[in-house]
Amino acid sequence: MPDAIEPVDLTHVRVGGRQLVYFGGCDYYRLSLHPGMIRAHNQAADKDGLSIAASRMTTGNHPAHIKLEDTLANFFGAATATVVSSGYLTNLAVGHSVRGRYD
Repeated sequence: MPDAIEPVDLTHVRVGGRQLVYFGGCDYYRLSLHPGMIRAHNQAADKDGLSIAASRMTTGNHPAHIKLEDTLANFFGAATATVVSSGYLTNLAVGHSVRGRYD
């Protein structure tokens, strides 16, 4: 059985008696604790509320999704942009688009 990972602080863990920089999980840049991200989250929640919606295919697009994708496409000089909810889905989307299987 592997050693337990013990949190030390926001960016370090202890494993097997060694303190290491932690790059695991979904928040390894610790952006969830960045004051600007917290402010932006609170502003969005105040404006739009919180959602537990399912996929955009079943529950529809929120105007914020469309605005974000338009902003990203403009920033990167691309015709379009698509935002997905996880790295796993990103890999699926890229794989399918490279193979020409997307809509």
